[in-house]
Amino acid sequence: VVAQILAAVKVTKHRMSLSRQQRNSIDVLGCISVVEQCLGCASPTTRNITSARVALSLANHSGTFRDEELSQLVVLLRRLEFITELQARIASATEFGPLLYQHRVIVDTFLASVVATTSGAGITPATIQSVLSCVSDCKSSLLLSRHLETPDMLLQAFQKQLCDALQEKVINVLCSAVETELRLSTHSHLQLNPRNPYHEGSTTAAGTSSSNNSPASSGTTGTTVATTTLDPLPFLLLPPINCLGKVVHIKRCVEQYLSQMFYAMTVVAPHDSHTYQEMRALALHKWGLHTHNTGLPAHTTHQGVDVLEVVRQLSVFVRCYHYSLSQQVFVEAESNSKHLNTLNITHIANSIRTHGAGIINSTVNFTYQFLVSKFKVLSQFLFDEQIKSRLIKDKKHWKQVRTAEEKWFPFERAEKFNLGIRKLGMNPDGLSYLDQFRGLVTQMGNTMGYVRLVRSGGLRCSSNTIRFLPDLSKLKPFADLCHDTRSTPVPNDDQSNTDDIGKPTVSKQTLEAACNLDTVIQNLQQTFHQDTDYFKILVEVFSSALSGEKNSHLRNFYLLVPALSLNFVHYAITAKDLLRKKNKTGAAFTMDGFAMGVAYLLSVLGQGPQFDSLHWWSGVRRYFIAHTEKVEQQRSSCLASGDSKLAETLSLTLARLQQHQQEYELLYLTLTSARGFFRGASCSSSDDASAAGAEGSTKGDGSVASASGSPSCASDKVEKDGGVKSGDSSNTSSKINATHDQNK
Repeated sequence: VVAQILAAVKVTKHRMSLSRQQRNSIDVLGCISVVEQCLGCASPTTRNITSARVALSLANHSGTFRDEELSQLVVLLRRLEFITELQARIASATEFGPLLYQHRVIVDTFLASVVATTSGAGITPATIQSVLSCVSDCKSSLLLSRHLETPDMLLQAFQKQLCDALQEKVINVLCSAVETELRLSTHSHLQLNPRNPYHEGSTTAAGTSSSNNSPASSGTTGTTVATTTLDPLPFLLLPPINCLGKVVHIKRCVEQYLSQMFYAMTVVAPHDSHTYQEMRALALHKWGLHTHNTGLPAHTTHQGVDVLEVVRQLSVFVRCYHYSLSQQVFVEAESNSKHLNTLNITHIANSIRTHGAGIINSTVNFTYQFLVSKFKVLSQFLFDEQIKSRLIKDKKHWKQVRTAEEKWFPFERAEKFNLGIRKLGMNPDGLSYLDQFRGLVTQMGNTMGYVRLVRSGGLRCSSNTIRFLPDLSKLKPFADLCHDTRSTPVPNDDQSNTDDIGKPTVSKQTLEAACNLDTVIQNLQQTFHQDTDYFKILVEVFSSALSGEKNSHLRNFYLLVPALSLNFVHYAITAKDLLRKKNKTGAAFTMDGFAMGVAYLLSVLGQGPQFDSLHWWSGVRRYFIAHTEKVEQQRSSCLASGDSKLAETLSLTLARLQQHQQEYELLYLTLTSARGFFRGASCSSSDDASAAGAEGSTKGDGSVASASGSPSCASDKVEKDGGVKSGDSSNTSSKINATHDQNK
């Protein structure tokens, strides 16, 4: 259009330049030059077009343009004006800001439809920014209001309404969807009915829909209809949204919501903190949501089972809890609730921090009293004629077999011993005498495991206390730093070393605080030093007491270990099989207290080398290898002959043999690990026993008699500071403390 106008003007200009009327032609040429300058720019504006109209009117004052040229210029100028005003007319026609302000329900309905619509319907979350950008069109109109104190009040009110709608219709629904998805993913092992892979929605148990408020659900007929699930990822990938000058980041809002939820739920239920840690890791892995750390303890904030309560009821504790040697944790055997109580190093450290380090010595004292009563029962069992005679027969048989080619204790002999004890009778619970003795050994092992746990808890508490201190070996006393060493005189021979300290440079109260700090650090070093071995103390005390001729019937205990291990393996397999059944009464998955008890008794009685000479574990391996090869040969022959039923029976027999062999290997490894705790104690105790002679034997018998005469360890009173107060515990405490000082 502009080119056509300029071409028509150029023709007129050329004609006027050839005209002889110089006076009029100069004015016309000037007007035509103005038209060319106004329309010759890149984008003519309305002002330029108006100026060009005025210039053409002045140029045509004397009839310069012909009629057809003038009509053509008028039409072209009208077209140019329309083209110039087209953008403004389009902007005016498409201004939705006032419409959205007057009909605010449109925004709410749109946001709700974006969340409720599936991804294939055409409405994507990215359109939220486009719609909210249209709302900004009314910003200029709102700032022109005069009925309020300031125009910004109306704009801020509308801005708050839009942000509330975005929070309610999009962000809250998105937060609930993310939380629900995290909970379902974390607790997926608890879902009875898995999600239907052929539908986009999910169903729950009892024939109800996953969304009770959904109109598609039919509550009258009890059927379920697949409901659509919300995919949070497209919303979380949106950039920050500008809402009338306020920036709203949906991803940051969801992260803040999850952080608050994790913190609140961890405070309410600290025992479920690991669940929320899994949800936090899943949110990061699945959607890239970075939540804040709650700052709460990782496992539990409560103290758990108190050490003093365990010490008061030590006999009940070692009977009702199972010990795990590798995890160093006690697990409750049976419970009336859905949960099993546990006792680990953290609980012990919390109790020591609450009651003080004195409860460690009290625990050892109570353990000594409990072991005295158990050793009395052990002595009575081994002194029984039925047991002693069978052990003597096994000893004679072992001497005969040992001279032959086989150098390991026969497995059949242990089975015969176990069956012979079972024929002697059962108690009302269906347990033989050997089963009860196995329970006794397990309780003693659980007791030693508890001592180890208390020791580890003390080290944990000590490390948490002194972790902020530098190297203790290079740490100077704070009391010495509070004195001026530069003014210290040269010491003489007659002057003591205590007078070498210079004058104090601080106040008296500061000096007392420094001395108290030195005392605390020194107590931490002495109380929780690595050289304090309570296993060695308990081994030496009983080894000296049981090494006399009066307890000669205990010398054949190592011959009872094969039969005990056979009995334990049968019990362990039965207990582990109960884990797969509905009635789990008597089920267990860890019973390392038996191996701990056997290792402790072998160390106390000094029969570790005698038991190793049996080569029991080598005999067990050879026995199962031979039987496995025999069963495999029979199975192969049955398959060759076509007897499938007998082959299936032999396959079950082969699986049973492999299960028993695996349990024996596990017991061997556990017992070997447990004997490592008493290796140093057994060596020193055997040397002390040989050097002590009859004097140690007499003293040991007296200590056992006096301690075993006490009613029970549960009747003893424990003071607040962890000390022991009972009639017969004074001698026990003095002996243990004396042994402890001697070891240090």
